[in-house]
Amino acid sequence: MTDIVNKTADEDLDSINFALLAEGLASEYGIDMTKAQTGGGERPLPAAGPCRLRFVGYVETGKHEKMVMGKNKVQEAAILLFEVSGPKHPPIVNQDGSTRPHIMYVDMPFSRNEKANIMKLFTRMNYAGKAKHIVGLLGEAFKGVIYHRTYKRADGSEGKAAELKSKETGYTIEAPRTEDPETGDIITLQVMKAVTPIKCFVWEKPSMAQWKSIFVDGEWEERKGDDGKVLKAAASKNIYQAAIKKALNFEGSPTQQLLAAGGVKLDLPAAESGKAADTAGADDADPLSGIGT
Repeated sequence: MTDIVNKTADEDLDSINFALLAEGLASEYGIDMTKAQTGGGERPLPAAGPCRLRFVGYVETGKHEKMVMGKNKVQEAAILLFEVSGPKHPPIVNQDGSTRPHIMYVDMPFSRNEKANIMKLFTRMNYAGKAKHIVGLLGEAFKGVIYHRTYKRADGSEGKAAELKSKETGYTIEAPRTEDPETGDIITLQVMKAVTPIKCFVWEKPSMAQWKSIFVDGEWEERKGDDGKVLKAAASKNIYQAAIKKALNFEGSPTQQLLAAGGVKLDLPAAESGKAADTAGADDADPLSGIGT
């Protein structure tokens, strides 16, 4: 809105065409008050381009059936969460004036096969060679590049999502180093300290502390179209615990035994999966809202 402010800064109120100003706000900036937003409105999309990252979450969710290359395939799944910062990625300002960081997350199959994407990513993230498992890197700083992807929603409209990967190069997460443009020296980027509490859940060696760390309170409000029809029903935000309990190998697993021994109820309200929320992108309620607060 800066250019509108600058255009009118030297005018007095009597000379301003308020109708034209209103049209500009609606057409140029999407601020159309005849179209009310339902729920929390649209989740802002982090800017495309280089960014700084802090690894703040790793959640293994067990085995799930997914469509891979046009075929249903059962795979173990893991979700990685990264807090985004940097000059082009200031914190999101909530409606109440509070702030929270952008969160990017990666949903991928878990496998120790040398060709698996998660093994390749771990090797790149473990550039200092100090970790035996990816959980040993939680809290560490990295850099990456955000790409925007367009997709079709269920209602046929076009949406956008942000990802830490490209079709050409794959995942962009790597060591937080860059070249000084003046000296050519390799320098370490200063990455903001984490605001988001660390989330961790390891399938084979779970604990109640891990289970509690991945809980997300609250519910996403339903989203309606201009015609009043419900485009997306209300759903629990507790996506990680729900995904774990829906795993095909949950029954009899160390996780089930842990929860049973801890007196945890095994019924959960329906929740969107992490992948569904990721592909929904910025136009839906933030699946990670509340995590950093």
